[in-house]
Amino acid sequence: MFDYGCSPLWFVDDTVADEFGYNIDEFKKLGLSQSTIQLIELNCAFYESQLNPVYQGYPSFWSGRMHVFFQSNMLSLLEVIKNEIGHKYDVENHQSNAVNVQMIDAIVSDFVQDPVAFSVKNGITFQSAGNLQSAVAQAHKTWVEKEAKLFS
Repeated sequence: MFDYGCSPLWFVDDTVADEFGYNIDEFKKLGLSQSTIQLIELNCAFYESQLNPVYQGYPSFWSGRMHVFFQSNMLSLLEVIKNEIGHKYDVENHQSNAVNVQMIDAIVSDFVQDPVAFSVKNGITFQSAGNLQSAVAQAHKTWVEKEAKLFS
């Protein structure tokens, strides 16, 4: 399960926790191949891009399609990890498989259209409405261009 600033691998039992700790980041010690370790690191960095660059408390600019894409990649990576170390360790998926693309796209759209209303509703302070709207519009445009390149 991915979390910001952490490895996506977490202990399942006390034996693993005693050997690796709560959040497992010693991938080589687990017995994972270098190519799998690089995939994990790449996907961790990619996951970090989900954070809103204007303010991390704002919704991600990732579209529903991007969430589905990421989840598909994670399920594939999970299978690779299971194939490499599943004989030694229990490898479980605790990530939800459900992605509501329409809901995600609606949240992104609503936020981009009126980040000031979102901020006020959620108690997030900002310096000026104009600056906030401009920053959100520019950051969203940059992300949409980046996402379009991924899918082209």
